[in-house]
Amino acid sequence: MNHLFEKHFNANVFADICERYGLRAETAKLIKEDSNLIYDCDDSILRVSYSDIRAVTDIEPELDWMDFLHRKEVPVARVTPSLADRNLERIDCDSGHFTAVLFRKITGRGIDNETWNEAHFRKLGRLTGLIHKTSQAYPHQNRLRYKHWDELVECSYVNLLPEDERRLRQLTKHLTDEFHSYDQSPEHYGFIHNDIHHENYLLVGPKNTIVLFDFEVACQSWYTYEIATALYYACLVKRNRNNTDFEQVFLTNFLEGYRSHHSLAPVPFDTVLKFMLYRDLFLYGYMTAMWQHRTLPQRVAEYIKLIEDSIAIRRKRLAL
Repeated sequence: MNHLFEKHFNANVFADICERYGLRAETAKLIKEDSNLIYDCDDSILRVSYSDIRAVTDIEPELDWMDFLHRKEVPVARVTPSLADRNLERIDCDSGHFTAVLFRKITGRGIDNETWNEAHFRKLGRLTGLIHKTSQAYPHQNRLRYKHWDELVECSYVNLLPEDERRLRQLTKHLTDEFHSYDQSPEHYGFIHNDIHHENYLLVGPKNTIVLFDFEVACQSWYTYEIATALYYACLVKRNRNNTDFEQVFLTNFLEGYRSHHSLAPVPFDTVLKFMLYRDLFLYGYMTAMWQHRTLPQRVAEYIKLIEDSIAIRRKRLAL
């Protein structure tokens, strides 16, 4: 469990949350624990967040955008209101507050060898393009509450990157300084999910409709960064990290689907690769923050080693 939850979360807080949603605490099953606690509650999924990581003011815009997308018939997860008819519940404690959100469980399945193919890459691109196109109509006053990519709390975790001969903090600054020079006009920059990958969506129904969830790190950023992030995680599915052949197959098909909904100028691959390198650094800092002061399980240590290796390879490819 995240050290912040270990310190501040307890059975009384959880019982309070369950009471507000009419859930049975004894049957809720903890299925994931990192920056949030995620519980399987029969036909619902409960997410509990702590204010030091993400406060109510961060979560309210997330839920509002999800509701907007749903009303525009974009296939995304739905929120189940509490017994008091609120989209979230805030539980105050001495050190801050917890925020609970209950989502309707999506009845679907994950990808497999049969569905992970070029047609799926195009379908994923179409959904991403649809989200970007639809979100351009999101009300302006609501946009003002939404953080930009470099305002996310996770970006501050770069300060936890190791200080050694690799100069990772300096590399991150070099990249972010360059990103700040990129065009932020509405044709290039807007609302992005920021975490599109195979563990954040399910395939539903006979047509394998992709239904997307986990909008927690959604923000305002470049559409190209969203595409680079989708490619980043796609490369992990069959250990295709830095496999140049797979990168091109995925990107070609993804962009074909994407452009069926949203126009996008040609994407320089070096820009995509820089965004992927930044994602490596972003995740390295995130993992360091989530597991600081604790012994790393083998699976976490192995994942961090993969990130470190990927950083080295992508730096070499970019001559950075």
